[in-house]
Amino acid sequence: MRKATKERFAESLKGLMAEKNLDRITVKEIAEKSGLTVATFYNHFRDKAELVNWIQMTALAEILEQSGEGESFEEILCRDLSYCIENRDYLINVYENRSRSASTEHPVVDYATQLLAELAQTRGGLEELSLEQRFSI
Repeated sequence: MRKATKERFAESLKGLMAEKNLDRITVKEIAEKSGLTVATFYNHFRDKAELVNWIQMTALAEILEQSGEGESFEEILCRDLSYCIENRDYLINVYENRSRSASTEHPVVDYATQLLAELAQTRGGLEELSLEQRFSI
């Protein structure tokens, strides 16, 4: 099965991040490693930050899609933490390099927080989350 273009760029970026920091990786390097062109990259992403967001949004969607009816919030949170542990070096690289730029936004973090909070409230039948629950998210 042929990999989708976005997945090829994602794998390329992750491979490059195993070798060096995100802020030192160029779009040209991502394109070359994927076997695609820079123009193709820009047809799919505005910049490498948008690619990073796509990678993380895709991972979050997969984690949430795996949740079944009756599964507890804690079980979903554990799966999310397992993803973070498995992808520790990649995630550290992303967040260490993003924090250096004041203009960088964190839409994935905001989106994940919102989804997990809504899920916790729905599954727990809660009107409002406690401070401890919000901190856990």
